[in-house]
Amino acid sequence: MISLTKINNMQKYVVFHKFNAARFFYPFLFLWLLNLGFADQNSTRKGWDLLILRELVLGNSPDIKSHILEVEIAKENLDVLRTGYWPSITARTTFNDYAKISNFETYSEPDPYETYGYSLDARWTLYNGFKTRRQLTTGRKELSLKEYKLALREQEILKDFMTNFFDALKAQTYLEFLPEIQEIANACHEMYERQFQTGVIDTLIINESARNLEGIRTQILNNHQSFKLAKAKMAESMNCEISFWNKYETFIEPPDIYLDLNESIQIGFSGMIGSLEVEIAQSKYDEIKSERAPVLEFTSSAGHRDRGGFSTEENSRELTVGLSLTFPISDFFVTARKLKKSQKEIYRMEALKDLKIQSFRNLLVSQKLRVEHANESLDLEKSLYTLQKKRYDDLNKITKKGVQMKSALLTEEKQFFRKKLDLRIAQIELLKEKYILDTIK
Repeated sequence: MISLTKINNMQKYVVFHKFNAARFFYPFLFLWLLNLGFADQNSTRKGWDLLILRELVLGNSPDIKSHILEVEIAKENLDVLRTGYWPSITARTTFNDYAKISNFETYSEPDPYETYGYSLDARWTLYNGFKTRRQLTTGRKELSLKEYKLALREQEILKDFMTNFFDALKAQTYLEFLPEIQEIANACHEMYERQFQTGVIDTLIINESARNLEGIRTQILNNHQSFKLAKAKMAESMNCEISFWNKYETFIEPPDIYLDLNESIQIGFSGMIGSLEVEIAQSKYDEIKSERAPVLEFTSSAGHRDRGGFSTEENSRELTVGLSLTFPISDFFVTARKLKKSQKEIYRMEALKDLKIQSFRNLLVSQKLRVEHANESLDLEKSLYTLQKKRYDDLNKITKKGVQMKSALLTEEKQFFRKKLDLRIAQIELLKEKYILDTIK
């Protein structure tokens, strides 16, 4: 089973299908996409596209591959359980030497002798309280549980990956804007120094300008490190070397998506896992109950047995056919204790199911609140950007007339670029929260 979240024409849809062998072709898809390149649909600019990188994460994550193998093991276990319906056939050969021991002549035979024998034995369980059927029911539920755990793990890995992707995108945006802001701050600082030499301003303004420059340099350094760290974390998720990112330098901003924040809350993969764990516990309880039932078996044996030497005479051949009926006696009380323990396990799983459903709902509500907060922050940054742009334009007109000093215009220009940067970061933060919400729904 695989869960992929894709975006097409700003509409969201989720593909949730059974595991199939096509997943083993992901490495070839990986190489093909890498050679093809990651192009922005809205421009000719090339870079790393989130929608394609997510597919590569799903195909190359060692953690996901481990969960896929667990699904395959659960499928194989079903085939093993089905053999409980089959008869069992065994071959047997025997040789016994009854030699006389001088001090222990306690048997009635006057002389020592030897026996030879071989046989083909068959045993077929006709009734065992439907234990095999119940084991198969448990096996199918365990297979579904493994598939849902795979889907949940994919969801968690994609969530972490997208967080790192948007962290890299934010760091990249900072590194695009901060050099321009630094250049304006340098020009402003040089102008302050000239004004200080002429006695127009005092050292307080000079020191504040110098600290501002130091802060910008620190921001640039920190964002370089954040950019590298985000790429390293993404490389770990994709199980590739850090040199993988050398092909392109930029990360492409993904398209915006529409989300209905009023959509009803479901139980999610966590809730489905909790429900299946309860069903598995109940199914195992039924398995234990079947141990109280009598076991009816068809038995058959065909073979040859001789005494005193090996011969091929017909009277030494044997064929037996019969029925065996077994009733548990002491095991009946052991089974009662097993049932009591299994019943408590059902209660425990029901409590865990409620906890998982509530945890998922809390996670979903929290993520919706993050999206709403990011929306509000974006609206605020838009209004602040508009105000700062108007202020900068007005001051620019006044400065051209010689009414205002050039340093004041540079200060406002720096603030204008700051607000422009804050607006871009708010847009990226909103995209991040939307994509995470789209993934966990």
